Amino acid sequence: MNPIPDMLTVAETARRLRRSPASVRRLIHSGRLRAVRLSERGHLLVYADSLCALLGVRRERQHSREYHLKRDDEILARRGLL
Repeated sequence: MNPIPDMLTVAETARRLRRSPASVRRLIHSGRLRAVRLSERGHLLVYADSLCALLGVRRERQHSREYHLKRDDEILARRGLL
């Protein structure tokens, strides 16, 4: 499964939950999902951390290539291989 981005649209959240967008909006309005409205009549964006909390799963964090290279170097240095 692909990592979840920081924010999801209602439609993306609905696809991940296998529910309708109306169900997602009900979850938002009931407070079970956190979201932000972009404007007074604009789209809602759901916080990925909120979706993961609702599902009871840990969120995979996305890191840059540089992060992984630095991390690999640290591991190799600790093992005396660098």
